[in-house]
Amino acid sequence: MNAPLTPTTMRAVIQREYGGPDTLSLSTTQPIPEPGPGEVRVRVHASSVAAGDVHMMTGRPYLIRLFGYGVLAPKYGRPGLDVSGVVDAVGEGVTRFKKGDEVYGELERGAFADYVVGSQDLLARMPKGLTFEQAGAIPTSGMTALAAVKEHGQVTAGDRVLVIGATGGVGHFALQIAVAEGAEVHAVSSERNAPLARELGAAHAFDYRKEDFSSTVAAYDVVIDTAGRLPLGTARRMLRPGGRWVAVSAGNLGDWLGPIPRMLTAAMGNLGKSAKIISFITMPGAEKLEELARRVEQGTLRPVLQETYDLEQAPRALADQASGGARGKRVISVRSAA
Repeated sequence: MNAPLTPTTMRAVIQREYGGPDTLSLSTTQPIPEPGPGEVRVRVHASSVAAGDVHMMTGRPYLIRLFGYGVLAPKYGRPGLDVSGVVDAVGEGVTRFKKGDEVYGELERGAFADYVVGSQDLLARMPKGLTFEQAGAIPTSGMTALAAVKEHGQVTAGDRVLVIGATGGVGHFALQIAVAEGAEVHAVSSERNAPLARELGAAHAFDYRKEDFSSTVAAYDVVIDTAGRLPLGTARRMLRPGGRWVAVSAGNLGDWLGPIPRMLTAAMGNLGKSAKIISFITMPGAEKLEELARRVEQGTLRPVLQETYDLEQAPRALADQASGGARGKRVISVRSAA
């Protein structure tokens, strides 16, 4: 009996121009990529969507186009950052993985496909006990939350922490990480999502539609802000002396420079003040992924899945992400007979 032929083409979501979800299409004839030195090829089982995917789809703020994404049109045209799946092939010099390993991570592009290649340094072994869909929900949002809480928020036991947007993609991970560090965590969410916030460990949940949580003065050691809507002066007043306001999002601040003006204003406002407003960019990598996996396996971190989409539904997943109202993560299941 002959062995099955190795496929040479695959399904992949492609994009040839910036814009809304209607600029995305599913191709069934894309060549399967080959891993280069230091790279692995992953047969994709799942991916997920985040704010970064929406920005790269729309090309807004325009500033991001200057960072290698293409000025007039997408340079690569292969969306998708988060991935979970099985190593299918390895390139020269790969030492961390072998064919058949189950991995997850955040790659540079192309995860909305049957196969994707990426650096071995951007992947880690999948957390034990998770489905591919659950693991695929973690990388981008989980690493951002970990950096916000541990690296920049420096949350320790006994801190009082506020998480704004506590049941969204980054927020629900940040809430759990802060709770695991021994903090007293307050959550800002909708009334509908308040039970989830409490289930994940929040000591109190504010309904942002009915409660003015921003009127508190010197109430928090750390605020993890995934919304970016409060005036900077209000943000500072809410912090205790020496407190840290970690801005995961600077909000919707225009098509050209995006968050840069607000970030610069915050940095200048930090001068001479003990309470700081901190903006940051998360650098993905295996070390963060391995720590997230440990937390999952220890039972202190779990991904919440809002909705699962088929690969053909990737445009709808991004449309839903752009509309807001996230409750956990939106996941794309990539399963095929390839």
